[in-house]
Amino acid sequence: MIAAALAQWRQALLAIKAQWRPLAIFQIWFAVIGAVLFAPASAWVLDSLVVSSGRVAISNYDLTGFFLSLRGLVFVVWVGVSWFAILLAEAAGLILLCANLHSSINSPAAALWQTLRAMPRIARLGLWIGVALVLVALPFLLIAAAVAIAMLGSHDINYYLYHEPIEWWVTVGIGFTLALAYVAAAGIVAVRFMFALPLVLFERQSPRRALRTSWALTRGQVAASFAVVGGWWILASLIAAALSLLVTSIGIWLLVEAGDRVMMALVLMGGTSTLLVAISVLWAIVAKSGVAMLVVNLFGTGRGQLLTIGGESASATRLSHLLSTKAIGTILGLVFAVTVILAAFDLFSIDVDETFAVTAHRAGAIHAPENTLAALRRAIADGADYAEIDVQTTSDGVVVVIHDADLKRVANDARTVEALSIDELQELDVGSWHDPKFSDERVPLLTEMIATARGRIKLNIELKYNRNDPTLAPKVVEILHAEDFADECVITSLDLTSLLEIKSLDPALVTGLIVTQALGDPARVETDFLAANRRGATEPFIARAANRGKAVHVWTVNNTSDMASSVERGAANLITDLPADAVALREERETMPVPALLILRVRRMLID
Repeated sequence: MIAAALAQWRQALLAIKAQWRPLAIFQIWFAVIGAVLFAPASAWVLDSLVVSSGRVAISNYDLTGFFLSLRGLVFVVWVGVSWFAILLAEAAGLILLCANLHSSINSPAAALWQTLRAMPRIARLGLWIGVALVLVALPFLLIAAAVAIAMLGSHDINYYLYHEPIEWWVTVGIGFTLALAYVAAAGIVAVRFMFALPLVLFERQSPRRALRTSWALTRGQVAASFAVVGGWWILASLIAAALSLLVTSIGIWLLVEAGDRVMMALVLMGGTSTLLVAISVLWAIVAKSGVAMLVVNLFGTGRGQLLTIGGESASATRLSHLLSTKAIGTILGLVFAVTVILAAFDLFSIDVDETFAVTAHRAGAIHAPENTLAALRRAIADGADYAEIDVQTTSDGVVVVIHDADLKRVANDARTVEALSIDELQELDVGSWHDPKFSDERVPLLTEMIATARGRIKLNIELKYNRNDPTLAPKVVEILHAEDFADECVITSLDLTSLLEIKSLDPALVTGLIVTQALGDPARVETDFLAANRRGATEPFIARAANRGKAVHVWTVNNTSDMASSVERGAANLITDLPADAVALREERETMPVPALLILRVRRMLID
């Protein structure tokens, strides 16, 4: 099997070498068409669906409701069908170029035209393949859901994440096994259907008939075919990833060696980016074109037809001047120049004033038990500007500071906050789980936190809706007014409705929407700022928020590299379990010269 795969790979490489110009030009054209048509169309569909849903953003709690709604299902179907159609359309064009069946299909233009003509059938084929993959996934999803409910349904998920009991690892193991099993099943389905596209293109079969015929043709050949086609894709991808990592690592090392020479750093960034673009294009040509050629070869063998691949076609000769060595050098030179110019413009247009605030996550969850008075005192000692705390109500309506729905993680008590009165709750030790020296710590009242924080640190009060609690927002506002603390806090939540209620009760209160995942543009919501997770707080995200007058708080950043990257992207507030480290970073960067800050930003731009 290995020898046969290597022989076919060698033949594919020779074919790519002979026909790389038309293959490259077709993929460039197709990428441009996809960027010009599909991306804007998808954005328009999504924006229309989100706006028509009555919200300008769909975030966190709203996501599930959106995807279960008719609008959400429409979007999912649109994306799924479009993605498969575009994927198959590109493969169709490459297959047409690789199989010299018709003299009229010997150029990128002819392949693109034939592909567009076949798009209705290609789209239907993509729909059927998508349906098949979803049906294959359903049993795995149902088993995973059942296991998760059975193993992790007894307590708040944070208990399992923190303590990692045996139930957690059993669930993770089963989940990983199910994921591998699905990948294998999906791979088998892909191999069984791999001849459907050639059958639609060359024999004009209907999509459903092509799928049935492909299934029959691949009977008994799954392992061998997967070794040839899948092995090629995996190997090409691994080589490209390794080259990209090597180039990026060398580029970062050279940036460090550049010291405070900004122009040198820009040149290095341009060179590194150019090499990464070249690797990406080369991967596309080798990986995608190679798969197309291997499928054509296997299809010809299965149908007993002579489908020649390779050979210098007339179109390839005519195209040689378009992608000559000189032309390629010119293109790469333009990529280099454009990268340097855009990077310089981006770099020197940024205000190097890196003023940012520091928030202790859960009042400081590393050096003291989270959401306790001890943690709050530690946050104050560490120099944090804010302490983030989570509030919910007890059974008798008292606003207390605790994160989870139950006490299992912090007090080894499975009862829920909702079921306990304030007296029952404060009998529990919520400090010993962190360290025995904190055994006197109890679940604090919001009023106790305010008393400790007053004049020493501001509070970021997160409304924690572990259950439906319409009394929480009004009670928090009432307490803030009674304690005269409204000017020393901000209110945040995953639930936009509660934040709008806060604003209706007191428009002067500062509110922030917590964003983990979002559809639409969260910057359009009616809150004063956004709190985004580190991966979601990209530079474009922060820039869009800034254009609408909204700062972005980034959570949870627990190492100096992530802290620095967030600041360089424009974060106004770092939410961290290590506030002392963030404060030290702020002090360090305040003393750094401007050229050094610019070098760091070039490095971050390259890593991003």
